[in-house]
Amino acid sequence: MYTPSANSQLLTATALPTFAFTPLPAGSEPWDITNGNDGVWITDLASTRLLHLYNPPAPSPSSGGSTTPAPAPLAKAAAPKLSLSGKSKQKLGNAVQLKVSCSVSPCSASATGALKVKLGGATTQPKLSATKSVQVPTGHAVVLKLEISPKAKQAAAKALAEKDGKASAKVTVNGNGDGGNSPAVVFKVTLKK
Repeated sequence: MYTPSANSQLLTATALPTFAFTPLPAGSEPWDITNGNDGVWITDLASTRLLHLYNPPAPSPSSGGSTTPAPAPLAKAAAPKLSLSGKSKQKLGNAVQLKVSCSVSPCSASATGALKVKLGGATTQPKLSATKSVQVPTGHAVVLKLEISPKAKQAAAKALAEKDGKASAKVTVNGNGDGGNSPAVVFKVTLKK
């Protein structure tokens, strides 16, 4: 058995041209394989997890008119669902923060965002620096912080000092788990002095 690099599948081969492919969860990076009494165990470089195949397909000849059988289906994992929480009004500081929780494990979450600064009738939208992808265990909320650059913070502070000035943040969070990607979830924050 072989785990092709950067390929989410397992190749089972005994002698060429006898082989079979087994798909692994999307985004996985299989590395090391161990045979066990109950199937095959594979380490995954993309995540801190072990993949388990109960009965990988046996190789069959791919010549002489016969075809490689379809691999045994893997149990389909549920796609993650993210829940976001936090203060909808936050004091202007060096970061916007929120909490994210996930319906499945393992699950990771990443975020992108932008400020919306309305100053003197003009609107600018400087980007927020996103944190790296974070691991989110089931049943526990993890804090995601998006940093506000000094220049963006200065513009937001100036806007908030004006009578009609406004500053807000819009954060888009995505999740990834064994069952695929979650739909993007948006978190909005109004910034205040």
